[in-house]
Amino acid sequence: MYLEVRCSNNDAVKLYENMGVIIKQRLKTYYRDGEDAYLMATEFET
Repeated sequence: MYLEVRCSNNDAVKLYENMGVIIKQRLKTYYRDGEDAYLMATEFET
């Protein structure tokens, strides 16, 4: 699973990291207002 989250959204980043989601990449000027995003990812066991 992949997701994007604003770099400034520290609470969400911490929540996702606590769930085992890791930051894969920083996406420069991802949002219309120019803010960067983190591309985060995790794998689910089946």
